Amino acid sequence: MCYQTYDNYTVVECEIGHNDTTKWMLDDLRNWTISNNVNVTYYLNLRCEDGASISLPWPFKSPGLTGLTVSHCGIEDYYHDYQRHFEGYPDELDVFLIEQCVFVENLMDIIKVLRGPTTKAYVCGQSDSIKKYTFRNNSIEMRGQLSDINESNITDFNDDINTIGIQCMFPYLQKIENTHNAYLSERHFEVFSKDRNYPSLTYCNYSHNFINKLPLVFQNFRLSFPMLEVLDLSHNLITFWDFTYQVTSLVESTHVDLRYNNITRITLEDMETLKGLEPAFVDIRDNPISCDCSMKTFMKELKFGSVFEPNMLKYKYIENMTCVTPKSFKGIRLKDVNLEDLFCDKDDSHWAYPSVICASVTLIFLFVVLFCILYPNRELLQILCVTRCNILPPLTTWDTAVKNYDVFIAASEVDEDWIVDNLLYQLEDIELTDDTEHDRTTRKVNVCVPGRDFRPGAFTIDEIIDKTEKSRRTMVVLSKAFVASRMCGEMLRQAYFQSIIERRCHLVFVKLEQIDLNSIDSTLKRSLKLYRVLDVADRYFWDKIKFLLKTTLKKGYAKKQ
Repeated sequence: MCYQTYDNYTVVECEIGHNDTTKWMLDDLRNWTISNNVNVTYYLNLRCEDGASISLPWPFKSPGLTGLTVSHCGIEDYYHDYQRHFEGYPDELDVFLIEQCVFVENLMDIIKVLRGPTTKAYVCGQSDSIKKYTFRNNSIEMRGQLSDINESNITDFNDDINTIGIQCMFPYLQKIENTHNAYLSERHFEVFSKDRNYPSLTYCNYSHNFINKLPLVFQNFRLSFPMLEVLDLSHNLITFWDFTYQVTSLVESTHVDLRYNNITRITLEDMETLKGLEPAFVDIRDNPISCDCSMKTFMKELKFGSVFEPNMLKYKYIENMTCVTPKSFKGIRLKDVNLEDLFCDKDDSHWAYPSVICASVTLIFLFVVLFCILYPNRELLQILCVTRCNILPPLTTWDTAVKNYDVFIAASEVDEDWIVDNLLYQLEDIELTDDTEHDRTTRKVNVCVPGRDFRPGAFTIDEIIDKTEKSRRTMVVLSKAFVASRMCGEMLRQAYFQSIIERRCHLVFVKLEQIDLNSIDSTLKRSLKLYRVLDVADRYFWDKIKFLLKTTLKKGYAKKQ
């Protein structure tokens, strides 16, 4: 049901319910206004009851439509007009708000859009008129089967988004809000910034989005946003506030809000970065600061130096920020921390053992080295030294890579029962030791499992790429079902590329059953020759798993294992 209200301008209010006889469609509205020669500008407000669905293709073009609000709806056909040029339809939309909606998307539609070609009308939207847009508290419902995506779709996926080659200018856009949307990925920010210019943007809000690192477009926010006054990135998971590019010729003072993120330390280099951002102001309050030895140099300068030069006095709030960890410093202001309590200077006096004991230890060490060299099964011995005796033999080092997960399991859904019953519960029970300069902590292995640990509503391929990068190892459960699955093939490719990027053995195979080597693709065949393959029937299977999780090996040495 729709009705009109008049208050200086026309507002069309529509209440849409599940019991409506026909689905509300933007195409019907567009065709009706054209056929009836409607010559009036209006604001359209759509509100759905109980998540009723509407057809609302981007870029929301309809004659006379200058404002749009959509709430509590299931939005379908969002990609429908990706090849439409909209000739004869000028840009008229000034403002739109999409909130608490579900974008119902089809996998094949997304692939088609990314492979193109798309039109400028679709890529840029109504760039010549838009002044403010808001996406707030929305989600994605993905439809379609992974089996619908063939290998050529996946192969071309990563490249096509960067070959659009369309320039977009937003001369009147002043405010952007994109908040509480957990489906945002790094690719969103690539599209947001590539070949786009925002000369009038003053307000940009990307808070409450689970963003875990500062997007490149915001590292030098003046490059695309010369008039920016507020950049809100609060309530995310950002750890490093790496504004890596020097900013000059600032027109306005920008307030950058980084509160309620995951910033744990402040360094003197960070203060130099802030100085280079003048006259911008960066707010990092309400972050979980860790008052450990990595902060000692900064806190010493905070107490006795000149951190807050005349042009840096606005950052004196930092000295009143409080420690969150360790427990002994929790709640203490940075300026009040007693530096002597940090115990950062090593005391080597307790290593002054008698010469006899030192000699005995040396002899034992030499014996172990000779034994490892001469013993025919020295590879297995090396593994057992690490897993059962916690001794680190030569040619290995502890794995100190900073990652969100220890293992990302790449497997077919067909093998899910075996993974849950035989692999996962034992894997997550393994204990790892994290050593820092002054502390040692024990924890369980952190495993990432597709489905369980993927973000709700996020695009599957984006999640595969993201979780592969954030994991120390990708463990491929090798089975006939894995070989037959194209999506599993994409998991393998991402893990293979990650091994190349990190220059270490990121990839490891767990052979669940025998497979026909003549029927596998070239990437899998090459990977099986280069990387570790563990057989579940091996009596030392779990020793080798533990060894992999604790150590880092060069590729050549790992291949021999």
